[in-house]
Amino acid sequence: MLLPALNKAREKARAISCASNMKQMCLAVTMYLNDNNGNMIMRSSTAEFQPPSWPSTSSYTITWFNRLKYSGYANNIGEARCPSLPTTKNVKDDESTGAQQCFGMPRLASEWTGYYGTSGSTSATGMEMNMNTIVFKNSKMFMIDAYASAALCQIFQWSLTGTTANMAVFAHGDRANVGWSDGHVESMTPTAVEEEIQDNGGGDSFNLNYYDASFAAK
Repeated sequence: MLLPALNKAREKARAISCASNMKQMCLAVTMYLNDNNGNMIMRSSTAEFQPPSWPSTSSYTITWFNRLKYSGYANNIGEARCPSLPTTKNVKDDESTGAQQCFGMPRLASEWTGYYGTSGSTSATGMEMNMNTIVFKNSKMFMIDAYASAALCQIFQWSLTGTTANMAVFAHGDRANVGWSDGHVESMTPTAVEEEIQDNGGGDSFNLNYYDASFAAK
């Protein structure tokens, strides 16, 4: 009788820790935006977007967390993770990896044009997304618990369109913590996230693209 109650209490504690971590990352992103003309590049594999401390090469996949870290806005990637989601030993946490294990942020600019009101793309691949503060006059979702089915781990990207990777994951009692552009973090159900996207011009793709607490594809 005590075991289910204990597990429930542990998960509640993990959900609170997750929300606290996300709140810190939302603050770091806000500071970065304020110091960089409202622009945040989510992912890049091109040399011109690399932090100056890195070697001059295009072999790196630069995540949003790496951008914050190498710009002095964040330190420990452990503070950018959901403690309820698994990590894997064979995936690096930093440098040249496409599966850095941290909260998910929008991936392809083209997927999010309707919701954010701008393509934001700065490259032919669409992997760089400029999030100008004008877009955020009305608060928008931009960070979520996310999971990569291929790597079996948390993932720094959040895809909107129907795919089997880079998915929002609802591991806190079928709820996910969601970070908003005004800095607050909200616990939301899949339906609430879907409605937020659909009601604000984001289309109908999200209902094909999320994982539940057991990580079974919906």
